[in-house]
Amino acid sequence: MTMPIAVRPRVAKILEIGMVAYLTVYAFEGPIRYLLLQLGLDDLILLRDAMLALLLLPVFFTPGIGPIARTYLAWFVAILGIHAIIIYANFHEATVIAYVFKEFTPVLFGVILGRLSGAPSRFVVYAFAALWCVTVVGLVLDKFVLTFPWTGLSTVVGGLKVDVGHDWQTHGFDKRVGGFTRSSIHAALFLPLMSMLPLVSVRRWSLRFLITAVTCGCVLLTTQKGALVGYLLVSVCFLVGYNAIRGSLKAAYVAGLLLTFSLPPLLSGITLPSSGGVFSLSSFAMRTAMTWPDAFRWISHNEVFPFGVGLGGMGGAQRLYSPGEFNPGDNMFLFLYASFGVMTFVYVGYLSFICLADGKRKAQFDLFPRAVVAFHFTYGAVMSIVEDQSSCIILGLSIGYLLFARSPEAAEQTLFAPVGGPRKAARASQDVLTNPPLPAA
Repeated sequence: MTMPIAVRPRVAKILEIGMVAYLTVYAFEGPIRYLLLQLGLDDLILLRDAMLALLLLPVFFTPGIGPIARTYLAWFVAILGIHAIIIYANFHEATVIAYVFKEFTPVLFGVILGRLSGAPSRFVVYAFAALWCVTVVGLVLDKFVLTFPWTGLSTVVGGLKVDVGHDWQTHGFDKRVGGFTRSSIHAALFLPLMSMLPLVSVRRWSLRFLITAVTCGCVLLTTQKGALVGYLLVSVCFLVGYNAIRGSLKAAYVAGLLLTFSLPPLLSGITLPSSGGVFSLSSFAMRTAMTWPDAFRWISHNEVFPFGVGLGGMGGAQRLYSPGEFNPGDNMFLFLYASFGVMTFVYVGYLSFICLADGKRKAQFDLFPRAVVAFHFTYGAVMSIVEDQSSCIILGLSIGYLLFARSPEAAEQTLFAPVGGPRKAARASQDVLTNPPLPAA
């Protein structure tokens, strides 16, 4: 498909600004929800999701780029629509369909943006770095300096209870903190995702090590062990020799995928030793002894084989049609299988293909999407992280970049555009981790 030279970068830039605004709301979700509660306007948080739909709408009708956007929209509606029919046939509840379409719309937005832009612009690199810095500051303040007023706050949005800054009744170094984000769980997901683009962008090994060390230290402050292990497995790939980074990320993805898909069947029902404290194995022991067996029972009693329980068959959506059976799944495989059934293997299989197979040209920007996808499945072994919409938009963006890498335009993409301005252009040919500009055609 031939893209107009002027239209494509301009539309991509508008979508990038929208994505950054969307992620900024997540970075400051604690104070934003606190302010909305004080004003009695809790439901206004839904404007965050409406913004994505409003930004996407004109893209579908833009000459030159509309056809490709409409193609992705058609696939999105077809896939979710099939599984929405299953959940409706199961529980005759239409509200859950709207809920999950809202939950996954950021994936569509990210895919279209990634496919149109082809690679992160400098604006996105700097924005992610700024959000990373803000999140680090918030976590340190929350842990060592003060307790934010939104800690322990509960609000109601769309008829559903939402916990913000959940008070875990811990103190001292064991205190679980979320900083400016909604909770410690959200912070432990958001911070690693924001760090990965700076990791790809910086040149110096010492800076990559610093970003990794600070991120690991701050994730440790949240006490989320799964996020810490998952991030370590992915970030260490950036500390090896440059020629080994791409292969290391592929290996991390395969390892995470195997863990995510194998742990529930292998360990479900097993009682593991644990002790008290937030840094013990008690949360993992609870998954093997209770969460995963209950999830398998729920699926077996309600699935429409081979399509699973249906769209939103597990996790937060359950609160709409079966609150007494609410199960977070705490595993990406269980969450996906409950929602999509056997088709999970088709969808993840295609994702694995575009992630593991090289595109038209090996370029530095494809390290970022591979790192994001690998993190989703390494952390996904103990958390169904795609329920978080900040995760969805970054995952969608990564899929869009990988799809672009397989397109004919990728072969014509400028490989190097160093972050830091024109003075560094002379060293561009020797740069090992950089971001190419938006493609012009």
